[in-house]
Amino acid sequence: TINIRLPEGTELQRTLTIRNAGDAEDLDPDQVRKLLHELRVHQIELEMQNEELRSAQRSLELSRDRYTRLYHNIPLGYMTIDGDGLIVEANQSLAGLLNVAREKVLRRPFADFIHADDRPIFFARFQSFFNQPMDKHIDLRLLRKDADLLHGRLQGRADEVRNTEDGGQAAKRLLVTVQDVTAQKKDHEALIQAKKEWEQTFDAVSELIAVIDDNHDILRVNQAMADRLGVRPGDCIGRKCYHLVHGSDRPPQNCPHHKFVATGRRQRVELFEARLGGHFSVTVAPFAPDREKGRKCVHIAHDINERKAWEDKLRNYEKMVTSAHDFMALIDAKHVFQMVNQALAAAFGQAPEAMIGRAAADLYGCDVFDTQLKPHLEQGLAGREIHFKAWFDFPAAGRRYMDAACFPIVEIDQSISGLVLVKRDITRLKNLEEQLIQAQKMEAVGTLAGGIAHDFNNLLMGIQGRTSLMLHDLGEEHPHHKHLAGIEAYIRSAAELTSQLLGFARGGKYQVCPTDLNRLVQTQLDLFARTRKEINIQTRFQVRLRQAAVDQNQIQQVLLNLLVNAWQAMPEGGDLMVETANVRLDAFHSQDYEVKPGSYVRLSVSDTGIGMDEKTRQRIFEPFFTTKTMGRGTGMGLASVYGIVKNHAGYIDVVSQPGQGTTFHVYLPACGQGTEKPVEAAQDERKARKTILIVDDEAMIVEVCRDMLELLGYAVLTAGSGEEALQVFSGQQDRIDLVLLDIIMPGLGGAETFDRLKTLRPDVKVLLASGYSLDKRAAAILQRGCDGFVQKPYNMKQLSEKLASILE
Repeated sequence: TINIRLPEGTELQRTLTIRNAGDAEDLDPDQVRKLLHELRVHQIELEMQNEELRSAQRSLELSRDRYTRLYHNIPLGYMTIDGDGLIVEANQSLAGLLNVAREKVLRRPFADFIHADDRPIFFARFQSFFNQPMDKHIDLRLLRKDADLLHGRLQGRADEVRNTEDGGQAAKRLLVTVQDVTAQKKDHEALIQAKKEWEQTFDAVSELIAVIDDNHDILRVNQAMADRLGVRPGDCIGRKCYHLVHGSDRPPQNCPHHKFVATGRRQRVELFEARLGGHFSVTVAPFAPDREKGRKCVHIAHDINERKAWEDKLRNYEKMVTSAHDFMALIDAKHVFQMVNQALAAAFGQAPEAMIGRAAADLYGCDVFDTQLKPHLEQGLAGREIHFKAWFDFPAAGRRYMDAACFPIVEIDQSISGLVLVKRDITRLKNLEEQLIQAQKMEAVGTLAGGIAHDFNNLLMGIQGRTSLMLHDLGEEHPHHKHLAGIEAYIRSAAELTSQLLGFARGGKYQVCPTDLNRLVQTQLDLFARTRKEINIQTRFQVRLRQAAVDQNQIQQVLLNLLVNAWQAMPEGGDLMVETANVRLDAFHSQDYEVKPGSYVRLSVSDTGIGMDEKTRQRIFEPFFTTKTMGRGTGMGLASVYGIVKNHAGYIDVVSQPGQGTTFHVYLPACGQGTEKPVEAAQDERKARKTILIVDDEAMIVEVCRDMLELLGYAVLTAGSGEEALQVFSGQQDRIDLVLLDIIMPGLGGAETFDRLKTLRPDVKVLLASGYSLDKRAAAILQRGCDGFVQKPYNMKQLSEKLASILE
């Protein structure tokens, strides 16, 4: 028999009896197996229940431990107060807040830990916690052991509610939490103080400030804004900003607040508002957005009247700098342009803004910058004020002589951030200085040259006269005829030299008439090209070239000298370009050469020869200066060119560099339309028994002229001075047909003699003769009625033609 007893309290109780082994076959094995299985399952379930029970006990102990730690370590002070106000339970955090031991907190009235001034508040609220079991809180100042105060926030909840006699409910005890809000109290007090200070600052700032909503209603203004409007700050609140500020019934188009409302973005504008007192920079920015109350924005208006005044002054300074003829620029320490004025930009042919940010070396060229500009800039950056003068080549203004100055820009910390570069164009002064020196040289040498040429022409006149007389009497078959013809050729060469001397001395023009320079130049080039086959001559003539009033013979001499000079500069051949053009000189450029502004005809001769350096270029117009070898030049060619061009009220300019050829530009004043006066045709020699009075202080001239005139068939009277001429003329004025009068004589000169002859007989014919060219004295006599002029030396044919043209 097997008895199985289950633990007490279980419902399963089974008894299995086995009578004997013999009866075992009577047992049902399945029943036995089923019973044993059920027992095994139940055993397992019991074991699981026991394990769960043990686990629950462990969890309970752990939870109790955690609760205890949490209760004591929670940041909040936690306590239980009974109906008498005693602390019956408190956690460690509360003791820590009060800075006392936990044991000294328990069973003590909580009022002992409250500041005396706050205890009435606690007692007034204490009973309400019991009578109204709900969460409440009060803020009290609590006393700490260290005599410091703790700002505590108490929140109570009723515990163990009991029924009252009146049928209500009340709490037996209070569960109270204490939160340390000392830091929050200090922050709150600081916030209040900050708000107060902000309000004081808001009213103290000089900017005009207003807070405005989306409906243009003013919510607040500072004292500065109210003062500008002439009202109190409170009087502005609730009024429309456009009505109060702009004095209008609707927002103006330039109203920044109107733009802010439309876009919702920050706005900044400058405007003039008379009611606020002038110009203001107004910033409109979002301010304290509120979904319920709508958007608000703050207006900050900064008074910029002073800035505007300075801007006006700066604009005036900018206009002054921009309109100045001087070249001005601001250059930083790395030689980069930061600002340029219009004059400098125009000289480079660029806009001012295109030059900003570019290095000076790029604009001037590295060679020019390194040699002419950089050394002075470096001295300026070292703190010195620099002045210098130099030639500069500008792309649009050409070669100009500049008086430059560098002024350091000194910052507050005494460092030098850059330079102010000022350049004054003194090309005209430089040219005038050179012209003055040149004029002084030429005046001195010209006076000497003119005197020598005059005396030399008188000598040549004697030689020419004698030679003409001898040739008249000798036939070509005579053995001395060729020698005398050679002497005449030498005399002509000598006369050409004296002509150059007189041209250099600006002795005058012989015969001026409106001339087509295209035709005159082409004729001279045709003659020149026949003997200069190695030179490639090209022309570029202006169509409808204006005429110039010139002496054709002298301009031919100018052109010939320039062509010969170009040919000698190209010993191995080259290209020669001759150009004409109509040009107009304005007052600025004409001042450089002391000529009048107006229309000019420009004659340019360019070669591809060896060129000249600057030192040589400055001396080429000096008389007797030459770079040619002995026997190839007298140094008078370009000097006479200079004199002739100046005598025609023009000027000559030279552009040349070594190895790059030379260009001469001759500028001659243009005249009105007209036809050329043809050169008078030569007259045949005529013989007539007419009487001519020769007046000359040179006996040699008187003698040879008398022989020539008598040979030509004229009756001749002579006089060695002006006084003697008047005596002779007074006695025989009825028979005298013409007076051959020398201009330069001692005593009574040719001009005064002419005037007295005209007084004696107004219709008397007079032919002036001089070793000088047709200068101002001779021109003045011609204007007073003189009949002609002949320059010494002249031969018998020239004299005969002059006399015939006057007498017949």
